[in-house]
Amino acid sequence: PPQPPHTPTVYHLLLLLRISASMADFQQLARACLSPENGIREQAEQRLQSLRKGEANTYLSHLCNVVANSSDLQARMFLCVMLRQDVGPRSPVWNSCSPKAKDAVKVMLLGLLKDEKNRIIRKHVCQAAGRLASHTVAKGTWKSLLPALDQMCKSPHSLHLESSLHIAGILSENASNAMKPLFPTLHKVILKALGSKDSSLQVAALRATESFIVSLEGHAQATFIKLLPKLFEVAAQLAQKADDEPLQDYIDEIASLVTFRCQMFRPMMANIIKLMANIAGHKDLEPGTRRMALSLVVELAKRDRTSVKQVKEMTSEIIPLAYSFMERVDEDMNKWSQGTEEKDDDDEDFCMGWDTLDNLATNLGGGSVLNAAWPLIQKALSSKSWLHRHAAISAVSALTPGCQKVMAEKLGNLLSMVAKLAASKDEHVRVRWAAVNCIGRFCVLFSDEIHERFALPTLQCLVGGINSRDHVRLAASAALCIVDYCRGMEAERLQPRAEAVLGALRKLLGVNARLAQTAA
Repeated sequence: PPQPPHTPTVYHLLLLLRISASMADFQQLARACLSPENGIREQAEQRLQSLRKGEANTYLSHLCNVVANSSDLQARMFLCVMLRQDVGPRSPVWNSCSPKAKDAVKVMLLGLLKDEKNRIIRKHVCQAAGRLASHTVAKGTWKSLLPALDQMCKSPHSLHLESSLHIAGILSENASNAMKPLFPTLHKVILKALGSKDSSLQVAALRATESFIVSLEGHAQATFIKLLPKLFEVAAQLAQKADDEPLQDYIDEIASLVTFRCQMFRPMMANIIKLMANIAGHKDLEPGTRRMALSLVVELAKRDRTSVKQVKEMTSEIIPLAYSFMERVDEDMNKWSQGTEEKDDDDEDFCMGWDTLDNLATNLGGGSVLNAAWPLIQKALSSKSWLHRHAAISAVSALTPGCQKVMAEKLGNLLSMVAKLAASKDEHVRVRWAAVNCIGRFCVLFSDEIHERFALPTLQCLVGGINSRDHVRLAASAALCIVDYCRGMEAERLQPRAEAVLGALRKLLGVNARLAQTAA
């Protein structure tokens, strides 16, 4: 066949591999599987699959040689991922290869766990070893692993300790009975790791602890639950150093434990809330880390509202922090007002603040949350900055579902305040947009009251928004709010007002913008 458009060296290696494959050839094959060129990659993948299906022993032999001995990091990483797939309990490769080939894989993995110095390769090797061990240790077909794990636990080297925790965490799910003799040693390793200055080792200890708590029961589980306060001490240290990556790992794993059993955290709830408040307000941390801290507080409130509600920092720190997030929005007015962007990633902080206030009001009770937020809202409404006024009206929208009973008593005053901002041509368009959306939310939550007492001023405000066609997003939002306004209203009430509404919508249909036309 004609030679494909790639280097002759790779092409001839692929031909050569149809007959036999040396370590160097297999390494080149692995590299070819990573090629950005489709032709090279497809041929290499086909050959690799052919070896896996028809020559499992040869395939594993070459794979082990490259993973253990090659200096090509990319090829080793790729083949480690392949090995992890191939040593699973249902893998056709593992189930069709000979006992000798299986023993060779086990020896290679233990050798790398002992001697490998590259942290990335070690991580991949741990994943492969953990998967293999998960279905062989309990059956007694890999008797050398647990003694090797015990030796790594006693090693003074951090890479060995990290690997032992990684594999033990994987094993805890499927071979916890076989690991019982190692639990006291692993407990000591975790304490040692948490006390180290190596953040990778600290994260490994956290993940192992999470795995043990989730997988174990009874006294063994309780032993590792007692480590939770120590985990938060490490998280506080990472926050103080503004070490984002491991701190994000910590918050993520703690969130998994909260989902698993939130009651474990009751004795330390106040300290957790204080820590998350410190992280959310830490200006040297990345925005993503700070958002994760607020998200964890929300999850705690959903799952243990009684304990969270008793923490005074919820009203003194968390709610003001969530409110402050709503003041962070993208100020590119041209793109925003014309509705040209599909999604604005720059407003993630704003969305996090909104979600936090919404969820806390819903889960903790509207009274306490509104009492903490209302002074901030009142102060912002008189600010000269449109960002502050926009945050204030948006906060009212976010709080309304959870504070519905409290706000129902003040609906007339609230509606008057919001409608004034929505109708003002002198007001910043994003403040008007926030006010229109707030009115739409009022129409959903207080529909009977709106229809009985405030039908005409509410409609006039929304029609005014639709007629603001120079600002496509404002007009489109007002059009969508008309749907909420009309829902549940009797036909005889709607009919006298239909002409003004339909006339405004007809004009909006003439705007050459998909957002406007879809809304109309």
